Amino acid sequence: MARSSGSRRRKKGGSSAPVVYVSVAVAVLAVVALLIFIINRGEDDSPAARNGQLKVENYIKRGSSAVGNTYQIKASVMDVHSHGGSRLVEILTEDHHHLGIYVPAGTSLATNIRKGMDYVFTVKCANGMQADGSSVKGILIVVDVEAS
Repeated sequence: MARSSGSRRRKKGGSSAPVVYVSVAVAVLAVVALLIFIINRGEDDSPAARNGQLKVENYIKRGSSAVGNTYQIKASVMDVHSHGGSRLVEILTEDHHHLGIYVPAGTSLATNIRKGMDYVFTVKCANGMQADGSSVKGILIVVDVEAS
């Protein structure tokens, strides 16, 4: 009796084509996902932009997520308030946000901070403690400044 061509048996260790196709598809999807991640990385909602500039809108919304990081802020000094050796500096950023940045007593800066002048501030975001013992999150502490 003749066998029909549809009833042929596969040899042991048959075709591995489906495994290869699946592996290639997984690799392509991984590359696409990586590209999407890289492209969207600059559009995240973290306080930092790629160049180390502080993204003020995101800092205002999520200041505590910036803690421990260092940023740069280009701004004009609106006012300087001194208390002891410390200073609280009110600034107006390039994107028109008012912020307070803190210069602790004993901080050695190469540039004097004066009202009405434009600067690039390097700040570190930290947590602190008020005089009454309550915690404050996301304080911007000046570590360096240069005239712009």
